Amino acid sequence: VAFLVVMFWFRETKNTRDNTDTEVGVETQSNSVYITLFKTMPILLIIYFSAQLIGQIPATVWVLFTENRFGWNSMMVGFSLAGLGLLHSVFQAFVAGRIATKWGEKTAVLLGFIA
Repeated sequence: VAFLVVMFWFRETKNTRDNTDTEVGVETQSNSVYITLFKTMPILLIIYFSAQLIGQIPATVWVLFTENRFGWNSMMVGFSLAGLGLLHSVFQAFVAGRIATKWGEKTAVLLGFIA
């Protein structure tokens, strides 16, 4: 949904009609970028959807586990998930950037998927 909002809300700001250096090669190149993007988009969306779905499983199982095993009520489960969210934001703010600069963005993404 966010992709579609950004795609239609934020149009291309560079006006190709008023540009003095409009050549056939430039227009063809920009069109080929969009064609390449839309060919790979279904694969990227499937990967994104799968990663998001897999990411929701631990939180759902956590609620069932803590209520059954420890007898926690919904408030205690909510506090534990809030603590998880706080630690997640602290990690993204301070650790993820350092990992990306030290080992590169590709390695950081792979580590994120593995973790």
